[in-house]
Amino acid sequence: MGRNESGAYRLPIDSLVTHAVCVGMTGSGKTGLCVDLLEEVAAAGVPIFAIDPKGDLANLARTEPARDADAWRAGQAQWGISAADVKNWADSVEVRIYTPGSDAGLSVNVLASLRRPASLEDEELRRDRVIGTVSALLSLAGEQADPVRSPSHVVLSRILEEAWLKGEDPDLEALIIALVDPPFTRVGVFPTDKFFKPDDRLDLARRLNTVMVSPAFAAWNRGAPLEIESFLGAAPGRSPINIFSVSHLSEPERHFFVGLLLERLALWSRGLSGTTSLRAMVFFDEVWGYLPPHPHNPPTKRPLLTLFKQARAVGVGTVLATQNPVDLDYKALSNAGTWLIGRLQTKNDKARLMEGLSGAGMDPGEADRWLDQVGPRKFLVHRVGSAPTVLETRWTRAWLGGPLTRAELRALSESNAGDRGVAASHDRGSSVVTAPVRPAVVPRPAPPPATPAHFPAGPRAQWALDPRVAYSARYGGYFEPWLELTPGRLMPGLLVAVALTFDEARVGYRDERIEHRLYFPLGEELPAEPVLLPLQPSDLLDEPPPGSRLDPLPAWLDEQKEVERAVSRVVDTILREESAGYYTNPVLKLHGNAGEDEGQFLARCESAVEERIDDALAAFHTQVKRKVENADAKIRKLDSERKRLASDHAGRQTQEMFNAGEMLLSFFSGRSRSVTSLASHRRSVNAASARVEEVDAEIQAINRELYEVEQEVDAEATRLREREEKALNATIYKPIKLDRGDLKVLQSGLLWVPVWRRQ
Repeated sequence: MGRNESGAYRLPIDSLVTHAVCVGMTGSGKTGLCVDLLEEVAAAGVPIFAIDPKGDLANLARTEPARDADAWRAGQAQWGISAADVKNWADSVEVRIYTPGSDAGLSVNVLASLRRPASLEDEELRRDRVIGTVSALLSLAGEQADPVRSPSHVVLSRILEEAWLKGEDPDLEALIIALVDPPFTRVGVFPTDKFFKPDDRLDLARRLNTVMVSPAFAAWNRGAPLEIESFLGAAPGRSPINIFSVSHLSEPERHFFVGLLLERLALWSRGLSGTTSLRAMVFFDEVWGYLPPHPHNPPTKRPLLTLFKQARAVGVGTVLATQNPVDLDYKALSNAGTWLIGRLQTKNDKARLMEGLSGAGMDPGEADRWLDQVGPRKFLVHRVGSAPTVLETRWTRAWLGGPLTRAELRALSESNAGDRGVAASHDRGSSVVTAPVRPAVVPRPAPPPATPAHFPAGPRAQWALDPRVAYSARYGGYFEPWLELTPGRLMPGLLVAVALTFDEARVGYRDERIEHRLYFPLGEELPAEPVLLPLQPSDLLDEPPPGSRLDPLPAWLDEQKEVERAVSRVVDTILREESAGYYTNPVLKLHGNAGEDEGQFLARCESAVEERIDDALAAFHTQVKRKVENADAKIRKLDSERKRLASDHAGRQTQEMFNAGEMLLSFFSGRSRSVTSLASHRRSVNAASARVEEVDAEIQAINRELYEVEQEVDAEATRLREREEKALNATIYKPIKLDRGDLKVLQSGLLWVPVWRRQ
């Protein structure tokens, strides 16, 4: 990625599992740094999902400068990047540029998201998919609707879910029609027309219909389906970089598509097994407006927070880039394990950043001192648990020519269109993102004299790491710093393979691990920290390759008894320092499982709290249901009486008009007509009118009672939530130490590591 004062800067790629935030004002070099990061992650074989609101990231597909080629090549040369390096990188990746709602790049069939999923058995996943789809759809109509409290969201979600459960594949037209005339008469304890008034439903239906009849909307209905598995495959030997360019879309259309994409990514991640290795990376450039602080709630916010809280447990890392820290929700900032901070624009930006860094474990005063060293193309790097450093970004392999035009996007998409693989697994062991090029050649010690192609006498257990795998994507560059130009050199390390068991039978917790610990390189003493290798039995050779040159063993480790003493020290260190643990919540009576991190456990606790709230609300609803039903029955009875009275009142008024006319006629004709009779009729009319008013008043009173019941339900829901959510504060961490019987040495001895790269 670049260099700091110590030389080439190395970032452990698996640290991105705990997510990262990149902040820097215009001109800080933020785009270059992010492209560096994407290049290195892709080179390590990790699939990428990049969201590009500005239109810059498609430059990853441009490795040949369109102008100023000499200047660009000169900049690359300063960092040791040759034309061959650029070509090798380009041949190792498959860049796809998707332009939803446009044919400039690859199309995405977004409306296919309305279709019924293949599996509906998991109710929680089904509901999450419904919520995500409806949130995005409502954003297209200009609404930021709350999935729990918004009538539009609740009703539209129920329409979509019931259609799926009936085996239907609704399109937008079907949803609009069902919105006007819902296929159900009640929502909870209230009639549908009271919960979401017909006029309001019609207004929403009209807005969605306006979107649907737009000529440009047809482009949303063709192309690749928005299913994450279909974006993971690539041609053999290539790693997929999926760029979703949305700069051509309106703001509601961007939130519509990006919300759907993020929901699909969050749902996909929830079906993965746990791992500490980076399995895939989600990169969001210029995240302004998509993850805003409270109370704003666009459809992109919920899935982004889900990815930040839960996806790290399954190896899906998220990297956000923005010009202003005030753009981001504080919950997301505090969950980021890596910070890349360039020059900032305002004092408010700096204050917001200090708030986030404080939550991430960095002293604000220390951060302020480090930020004084930040200039153009330089970034403060803060990783939780590591010392800060200032990084100067390297030159990118891709040519950064600014945002692309529609014609340029189409040309790039056509030139990159080739055979694309089907969905495939890209899971891999832990690895390191490194800068494969350096600003200068680092001197290497001279290789030792030639030795026979067998291990030296002394320690009994010895192996050689196969040169064909030592620098593969699975090892991800562990041994890059010691690369030697001369073929054949092997350097020794101490390999200790151990089986560890962390057990707490009382709560059913058991975590069993097998670790291959390599202490490398060996100097005057045993290195303090081992490297955990993703070792497989086939990686080990019983003899070094022919023509190998073995470094001499250090004097303190050239005998078997010294190796045994070193292994014994390793065991003592593991017993003393290693621990595992689990999260527990005594109020909810929940205990963590092996491999479950804090985010996953808290998610379970939140689910348990929601179940408790739902159960309590269900009991409360049962209490008020009879009251609502009685009120409905009274209203129906009174409404029937009112109609009868209104009809009778109208008849009496007509008769009164007839009688009055007859009286006038009798006056002029000389016939007599009783005034008393007319007055009596007037009293009857007035009495009927008064009764109609009484009925209206009774109906209004009952409606007020129903409104009070509705307010009571809302208040009770708020009280229950406040009460039950306090249980989340009872979560604590319980550490588990190892006993000697919990550790078993499976394998130990010398491992000879090749320090040249086999071509």
